[in-house]
Amino acid sequence: MGSKADDWISGIDVVSQQNIKNLLTLIIQHRPHYENSKDPAVSQLWFVAIELFSRIEILEKRIESLENLKSRPYDLSLLDTLDNY
Repeated sequence: MGSKADDWISGIDVVSQQNIKNLLTLIIQHRPHYENSKDPAVSQLWFVAIELFSRIEILEKRIESLENLKSRPYDLSLLDTLDNY
């Protein structure tokens, strides 16, 4: 970041700026693919979407496993611990 095209970034809040940097860090591994595409900027957005979707799937699986754990009647002490958080 730092080119004239990125001036809009300086107008947004610090947290959003950091989120953009974090997203770019996530997709850097895909650089060879998006740099060689017809429209690298659009390709970057698709890779961000892919990374976010993957992370959402992981979170959904974790939530499901916690819900399954919570529904077990014999895990009452663990259930109490989970309720505290």
